[in-house]
Amino acid sequence: MGGDYWLSVQMTYIDLNSIEALKTFEYGLMIKCPLDGDPNPPFCQFHDIRLLPVEERFKWIDALSDEETEKHYIAHLNCYSERVAKNGLV
Repeated sequence: MGGDYWLSVQMTYIDLNSIEALKTFEYGLMIKCPLDGDPNPPFCQFHDIRLLPVEERFKWIDALSDEETEKHYIAHLNCYSERVAKNGLV
């Protein structure tokens, strides 16, 4: 992957060279969607995972391979960007 990325609305800095940083970010996504509204939208890739007990959610993140972690992060960024643009949040 490589490089750095800024989430423009929340101004969250993520070092994309660090799988640990991506997993830490994804722990937050296990709690709720970062956008206002439904904390667990049904179209979210993490919807079913968020229905599990918190400990099980974190175990799920820990079990992801580096490639899966990056794939989920990129899918989140794409969804986030589309929703932000659609709702005029930027």
